[in-house]
Amino acid sequence: MLISNNNYNNYTPNFTAIPIADIASAQGKITLLQIDKYTDNISMQNLLNSFLDGNIRERFPNTLMEAMKIFIKNAITSINKTGTKGILSVKKGTPTGLITYSVYRPNNEIYIDYLASWIPKNMGKIKNNGKMLVSHVYREALDLGMSDITLIPGFASAPFYEKLGFNINKHNASIDLNEIKKQLEKLNKKFLYIKKTDGKNVDIKI
Repeated sequence: MLISNNNYNNYTPNFTAIPIADIASAQGKITLLQIDKYTDNISMQNLLNSFLDGNIRERFPNTLMEAMKIFIKNAITSINKTGTKGILSVKKGTPTGLITYSVYRPNNEIYIDYLASWIPKNMGKIKNNGKMLVSHVYREALDLGMSDITLIPGFASAPFYEKLGFNINKHNASIDLNEIKKQLEKLNKKFLYIKKTDGKNVDIKI
């Protein structure tokens, strides 16, 4: 469900993303939602518009803030690609991050298209938000029997991915199955990933 902050008590449910996991940490609970690209287009566009209107805390210089908005715009529009999945992280009903990725079965790999996390204006910094989203892709790689996860680091993200076990080779990055298992063991000490199967909708405030 999508709830506009401007009309919280009178809204039309049109966000059908499916809750797939709760992640518990010292900061509280984050819920991961799998976006339905066919029915959530309006909701995602509203989310994008909220960013373009300045609904991100000003923690970057102006030039980087504009680059961040463009990056998030590209992340949201990438969900419309055939075969691409989108996972949204939500805290207390407010979106805090997004990862999009594609499963390439012939190559036995998952390719991460975009990863973005942000600080909503009504919240403080959410520690490990990006790692929570990547950990979901790690788990999906294991569930599907994929041998590798690959990506092209962007937005000065190479150090972040190196800490998550990726091998950086020029403009590409990859992580194999054995390293994925090692990284999940480390991440399990930072937060608890609880898979959800009830499919109960979560109210989203934008």
